[in-house]
Amino acid sequence: MDAGDIATALAALVALYLGSVAITVGAGVAFCAWAERRYRAALPLDDAPTSGPARARASPFARARGLVVEIVCQAFALVLRGAHQLRLLPPPRIPSSGTPVLLLPGYVENAGTMWWLARRLARAGFRTVLIEFPSTTCAIEQNVGYLARRVAEISADSGGSPLAVVAHSMGGVITRTLMLSREDHGVLTLVALGSPFRGTHLARIGARLRFGHCVGQIVPGSTFLERFPPTLPCPVPTLSLIAPQENIVSPLWSAAIAGAHMRVLAEPYGHEAPLFVSSVADDVAAWLLAHGVTRATD
Repeated sequence: MDAGDIATALAALVALYLGSVAITVGAGVAFCAWAERRYRAALPLDDAPTSGPARARASPFARARGLVVEIVCQAFALVLRGAHQLRLLPPPRIPSSGTPVLLLPGYVENAGTMWWLARRLARAGFRTVLIEFPSTTCAIEQNVGYLARRVAEISADSGGSPLAVVAHSMGGVITRTLMLSREDHGVLTLVALGSPFRGTHLARIGARLRFGHCVGQIVPGSTFLERFPPTLPCPVPTLSLIAPQENIVSPLWSAAIAGAHMRVLAEPYGHEAPLFVSSVADDVAAWLLAHGVTRATD
């Protein structure tokens, strides 16, 4: 096999990989849009503390462009997760001072998912800390206990001061549950990216297929969500960011909870692209600085 044959084979593999990701993302976007209309009455917004986000009125071209960006970012995220699993990712150059900023992944994700964002924040002078949960398919309460222990350890190493959390998807749900469950949670502020605080209708499929105990917990109307309803105010300043062309969180207003500032991104990205967009990293950095987080240069 010559170099040309190898290049052709590699190109075919890349095309197949991107095509499979594109099918998954496209199916997710279609299901989320359908479920938002189908179950609108089942998850009303009348008790939401913030105004509900309308689906962005983007042009078909902008939506197509956002979908392409999402597909590329999801494919890249899968590569990063694999590289992290193989220990191929170099750790971000982390400052030795400043408020610790803990980055948490979501369901079936590892620390590789948050590596790119952690790298950007570290370059901006933030003391980022990457961790991952022992299992993201177990009960949310189990990961709450794990997170509580890690927060206490990291806080103790930093003189006992609280730390900031930047969490993706289910990581945000776990963090909010910790803050509502324990007075000594140790969290200074929370930034949640695409977190289904009110649940997501896509979890209905995952629960039927038995994709983990936690999946059933984030089905809208579950016993878990009744214990931690969206009307319970967040005890710390919280920013909830979500993209308008979600392929996981349905409906979009699942991200709206009491005591949180909710922001719908202008660009029609999906679930993982915000982790790789520089403007989102800038928004996260600005929120952290405005709510007591110090950098090494401060």
